[in-house]
Amino acid sequence: MKLTRTEKWLLAPTPHERQVLRTTIALYQRYVRAVATVCLAHWSTLGKLEGHGAIRAVEALTHPTRHRPRVTYPCFSRVFYKFPSYLRRSAIMDAMGQVRSFLNRYDQWQTAALRHSRTARPPRFGPSHGAPSLYKGQCIKYADDLSSAEIKVFQDNDWKWLRVRIKRVGRRARDITQKRTSPLLVVTRKTAMLAVPFEQEVTLSPREAEVVCAVDLGINTSITASIVRSDGTVLARRFLRRPGDNDRLHKRLAMIQASARKTRRLTQGFAAKWERRARHIAKESAHRLTRALVDFAESHGATTLVFERLKGWRPRAPRRSMRQRFHSWLHRRIAQFAEWKWREKGGRLAFVSPAGTSRYAYDGSGRVTRGVQGGHSLCRFSTGKIYHADLNATYNIAAKFFLRRREADQLGAGQCPAPKPRTPVTLSLLWAPHRPEQCVA
Repeated sequence: MKLTRTEKWLLAPTPHERQVLRTTIALYQRYVRAVATVCLAHWSTLGKLEGHGAIRAVEALTHPTRHRPRVTYPCFSRVFYKFPSYLRRSAIMDAMGQVRSFLNRYDQWQTAALRHSRTARPPRFGPSHGAPSLYKGQCIKYADDLSSAEIKVFQDNDWKWLRVRIKRVGRRARDITQKRTSPLLVVTRKTAMLAVPFEQEVTLSPREAEVVCAVDLGINTSITASIVRSDGTVLARRFLRRPGDNDRLHKRLAMIQASARKTRRLTQGFAAKWERRARHIAKESAHRLTRALVDFAESHGATTLVFERLKGWRPRAPRRSMRQRFHSWLHRRIAQFAEWKWREKGGRLAFVSPAGTSRYAYDGSGRVTRGVQGGHSLCRFSTGKIYHADLNATYNIAAKFFLRRREADQLGAGQCPAPKPRTPVTLSLLWAPHRPEQCVA
């Protein structure tokens, strides 16, 4: 399968170079808005075309040539004088996509698919501000050592080459197995960067895994991972947590709560700065945790990451402090970031039902008791053994993955043909693979 990943290469332009880059992006965005208006007016004809056919049709309306001196919209050649052909084609594709998106949303609004109320207004047509795509050799030229890049910019009423120093490149820059494609030029108020996409061919590991990395996501310990073999042997275990990030995140949320208690009416954008910082802290923490998880799984030869299927699950808590901790839980973000990183290694992801993974002991002794010794991270087995609750859950998660066929055969509690009650899926079932078949819960 083909994967595309994007890296941010920071640029170090001077104040004058930054202003030139901004002027170029502003001109490109003006061109996109103008072309989008033309595409909307002729959508009955252009909407049926795709790719190069759409580009040629739009150029026939806006771009005069020697063989086509007269066009429908000659103002483009005067307002956007000497506009580079590769930037023009990138702008046309950008405009076509925005018009198609608007018309799809408008059709959904007409059929009441997107109406939240009877008085909902229709979507507005406002082409968003995009970033120009720089084609190699035509709009951008890299130095051999990637220390700088020449970018075609609009300067002194003409299109010229501007050399800009590259401050930092990513780890994929020297990887010969990944193909570098056309970057996007992004200039914000504080930074200037190249968003460089990389394409690579990845061969996924076999579906029938012999070694998996079972992952349990928690509140106190962000990630608890165990390497388990198909015969039930536990090869390695690891706890991944970032208490410093959690402390900074909860501190920002506490500041928002304290400020909200002093305000009678919360307006739109209230505490937006603290909310943005909290999101960035959570995102960075999730990236670091998943990077450590992927390295741990790869170092022990695991081919599949197994998570609990928690999408759409909303936890409940009696206390406000606990509800706040659940609100800052990163379970979906960790699963998503882990999938992005693990796919590059050729690994697979699997999700199992969370029912009973923390409720039963991995040795098959029955239900466990939580809250042992004043903490919720420990549990007591019916035999009296005290064990870590999250580790116990990872063993059962791995067992559910290896016994997923037996679990899928039993569709419901009333469909079990065996006279005995349903047996919970625990790690102990892998230790005796030749035991008589029973119904699996």
